[in-house]
Amino acid sequence: MGQGRYTMRAGYRAWMEIFRGQRVHQNWVENVNQLIVCQLIAGLWMPITVAVWTGIYTISRIGYCYGYSKSVKARLTFIPILLLTQMLFPLFTCIVTAIFYFKVPE
Repeated sequence: MGQGRYTMRAGYRAWMEIFRGQRVHQNWVENVNQLIVCQLIAGLWMPITVAVWTGIYTISRIGYCYGYSKSVKARLTFIPILLLTQMLFPLFTCIVTAIFYFKVPE
């Protein structure tokens, strides 16, 4: 986590930059699998909606990463968008899958 002997020699400021970068990366890795699976499944039936939703998520993720690299409080602007996307995208995927799976062909 950036707490080794080389970062301690570099000073607190360099350590904090490395720590923030690693935290942003870990946060991305924790959430990327869920997002990719939901994109692939829901994108089969509603590709435009998923593309727009993914675009909004990507822009907010970039803003979150940039804000967090500057200061911890700067990331707060983008957190509501990220949380809504991460919580509603799986629900949206389940609903879309159920609708198209149980749809009776006429």
